[in-house]
Amino acid sequence: MLLDRVSFRVGDGVTAGLVGPNGAGKTTLLRLVAGELRPASGEVATSGGAAAPASAP
Repeated sequence: MLLDRVSFRVGDGVTAGLVGPNGAGKTTLLRLVAGELRPASGEVATSGGAAAPASAP
């Protein structure tokens, strides 16, 4: 499991950075938010609603 219990909010018009060591899941997190990946469980929600529901087993 790469990401577990991740939760954050970035307001409209805010410039934010995502930092961490190699292999921490930064790119995976951004790909989930962008809808390029689907989470194995849970959901990814954006200001437009749920972007990527968990894939069916």
